[in-house]
Amino acid sequence: MVATCALYRHSITKLALSIVYDKNTTLTTLSNDQNTTLTTLSNDQNTTLTTLSNDQNTTLTTLSNDQNTTLTTLSNDQNTTLTTLSNDQNTTLTTLSNDQNTTLTTLSNELYTTLTTLSNDQNTTLTTLSNDQNTTLTTLSNDQNTTLTTLSNDQNTTLTTLSNDQNTTLTTLSNDQNTTLTTLSNNQNTTLTTLSNDQNTTLTTLSNNQNTTLTTLSNDQNTTLTTLSNDQNTTLTTLSIGDPNSPTKAPMLDRPFTPSGAYSATEPP
Repeated sequence: MVATCALYRHSITKLALSIVYDKNTTLTTLSNDQNTTLTTLSNDQNTTLTTLSNDQNTTLTTLSNDQNTTLTTLSNDQNTTLTTLSNDQNTTLTTLSNDQNTTLTTLSNELYTTLTTLSNDQNTTLTTLSNDQNTTLTTLSNDQNTTLTTLSNDQNTTLTTLSNDQNTTLTTLSNDQNTTLTTLSNNQNTTLTTLSNDQNTTLTTLSNNQNTTLTTLSNDQNTTLTTLSNDQNTTLTTLSIGDPNSPTKAPMLDRPFTPSGAYSATEPP
């Protein structure tokens, strides 16, 4: 936490995040570049995560949800997106992509599925849909004019949406139990929205840009809301209704979540 705060004070163009949910985990994030977004996420035991970058405009993401896994991602190039995802035991995974004009679509409706969508191009639409249990959804984009949408209605699901571009809309929706929602953005003119209507949910919204609107809504029990911003002209809004039986509970959040992203109009407020 001390190292993260130091990076925020040093430069608003760099974002170094380390999120740890477990014990006995070693996280190391190093960066010596401009406009670099470093994200390291771990929710396991005895995991070593190392992310190194010495380039410009590079997005590095390392995700792990397993035991005894070593993840290493190295990059020394420009405009490169590196993603390493693992949901197994004792597995080393490396995925690299740097192409143009690509449309990626990944659909899954099964158990124990890992969904990965990677793109480092222009004018790309990324869509990842899942309705299963124990599913990891990851959507990554480092382009311009990109729309990122991640939808999940399952249990024990991890939703991660990352973007380091201009004019990007990030939306993460979840209506399940024990869900972790993380929305990260280091761009200009970005709208961040995180919605959750479940129990035991952790909502985190981070932004280090200009002209950014941050909105975090929660209507559940045992919810932790964190909204951080270190930019200019930023509007921060954090709303929590708390007890689902509260008379001030928001009507929209009472309605069931549908795969289309809308709330059922037939349900009473």
